[in-house]
Amino acid sequence: MAKDAKTDKPVSLTTFVDFVSKAGTPKATVVRKWKESGDYEIVTDFYKRVREAIVEYHKNGAPVDNALAGCNKKIPHFNGIIAGHKKWVRRKDLKWFAPPTEVWQCGQLSVSINPELGLSVEGVPHLIKLYFKGDRLAKSRVNIITQLMTSALASATRRDCVMAVLDVRNAKLFSGQGNDLRLEAQLRAEAAYWNTLWPTA
Repeated sequence: MAKDAKTDKPVSLTTFVDFVSKAGTPKATVVRKWKESGDYEIVTDFYKRVREAIVEYHKNGAPVDNALAGCNKKIPHFNGIIAGHKKWVRRKDLKWFAPPTEVWQCGQLSVSINPELGLSVEGVPHLIKLYFKGDRLAKSRVNIITQLMTSALASATRRDCVMAVLDVRNAKLFSGQGNDLRLEAQLRAEAAYWNTLWPTA
């Protein structure tokens, strides 16, 4: 696992996807920022409350609107997310199951793979990562996320399980295309580059 005196933790999926998506010197910036980030801070996790509310809705039926309580500064952002979520779940047959978590390992690098939702969608099992940002969700980013999920989680799920990313604001589910060996090789090459940059980042 990549580490130094300040950090001994798996890299977040978002951070590694950001790293893969960049070219040139900005890659080193991603590694350096992660190396200097220290332990996880709840106060920096802007979407934590609404993420947990969506999970609770699917798991126990708790209203997602509860995420707005005590979050006055975030309400404009959360309103769009909650509206998108309501639109997506409308008239769908959804059943919760506990999603597995794993790490994707390559050399010294460990990447946390932790889909927020395990849902049977119209009878088909899905493992789903939630995407909250207002920026357009690029197909290349979806492909990277779902390939990492496939590689790390396939052995812990049913064969027909779909790896997917939900663009919550836009109420759109993007499904992966199964195991892409070429993309997997590219991701492992990117991980090797991360490991090379780590000591001097």
